[in-house]
Amino acid sequence: DFLNTAPLQSAQFRIPKEAFRIADTESFETLVHSANELFVWAADTGNSAELKVRLEKAEQTYAKFKVVDEAIQYTEALIPKHLVGDAIDIVSLVMQEFGLWVSWNSFGPFSGLYLKAGTEIVTGKFLPLPIVAIHSGHPSERQRFSVAHELGHHLFGQRGKIGSPTK
Repeated sequence: DFLNTAPLQSAQFRIPKEAFRIADTESFETLVHSANELFVWAADTGNSAELKVRLEKAEQTYAKFKVVDEAIQYTEALIPKHLVGDAIDIVSLVMQEFGLWVSWNSFGPFSGLYLKAGTEIVTGKFLPLPIVAIHSGHPSERQRFSVAHELGHHLFGQRGKIGSPTK
């Protein structure tokens, strides 16, 4: 039940280290922090309507595409609503159109992480929305790229290990 916002740090981490590309303690701790932000937001009754809408969008778009061209065509139609000058506001796009939760932290060797909704973070605590965690210490261009990359994991269904290490 994600409405119980007791501190997650004292609970047992449920995602096995083998699920990550690089088993890094700092990354685990930061991911728990990002998830806790989401749990607190979701528990606020003032956010219940937005939570419902975002969850519906996330469920409708998770693993929606099999080929890149379909995803591009679908996403291109949404872009005009998220232009700031000539640039795409990728964060508003993924949050408003796909329902993802985006969190920034400085963590380990990763540029970004994606976890789907329903992932058990710690014992008995399941993500109410998909989460994209972005490394705040990277240049803004890299952060935007990482958000778009993690959106790809959502649209095509997460495959493989968790985390996009910076090369």
